[in-house]
Amino acid sequence: SDFLNVYRDLTKTETDEPRHVRNFARAYLRLGRPLLAVVQFQKYLHAQPSSVGFEELADVYRKLNRERNAEEAVQKAGELRSKGK
Repeated sequence: SDFLNVYRDLTKTETDEPRHVRNFARAYLRLGRPLLAVVQFQKYLHAQPSSVGFEELADVYRKLNRERNAEEAVQKAGELRSKGK
């Protein structure tokens, strides 16, 4: 898909912008490729941890029936939320 290539290119050319990695993850999700979305969400969260990002990751894990991973992501989201992130 064209928009997938746009996000892929942005992640390479603007490496200091984690939001491009998040959008790349969302693009994979829209295309029905949740495993690839997980990889990109993990990269995004490594660069810019956020409660909202971990909640999105938890949703993807639930789609993959990986409830334990989803619970861990929700827990991390809660920890970050309590710190105001």
